[in-house]
Amino acid sequence: MNFVDGESRKWVVKFDFGTLCRIEDDLGYKILDNPTDLPTSPRAYVEMTWVCIEKQAKELGVSPEDFGSSIDGPAFDRLQRCFFEELAVFFEAPKPGASALIRKAISLSDMQQVMMERVIEQAYDEASSKLQALSASSLGDSQLGS
Repeated sequence: MNFVDGESRKWVVKFDFGTLCRIEDDLGYKILDNPTDLPTSPRAYVEMTWVCIEKQAKELGVSPEDFGSSIDGPAFDRLQRCFFEELAVFFEAPKPGASALIRKAISLSDMQQVMMERVIEQAYDEASSKLQALSASSLGDSQLGS
């Protein structure tokens, strides 16, 4: 799987046993023991992804700080989605139940995104309607007063 950061650099995220061991050893997240008990912090996902892409980054001359600075909101969404997809692929054979839960989390995240977009759209439409009504009312009042 891959994602594009905020600087338009494409990163390939691939989990293997060695990478997951480095995440456990370097960061303390016990992914191999319980792949569904992941941290919730955005920082944790950026740090875990860094472990996956560190070799690529060194080849490109990208430091951990530069990488972190390139992860804006949309890039973080792409990073996290890529992370979950790749994690689900890794665990398909050894822990199919965990893989299914990870994929379900991705689906729930998609549903939450759609619901949030609908709420924002509805709020925008309501605010626009009220603004138009207020504007029409003000226009009518100013014409009556002249």
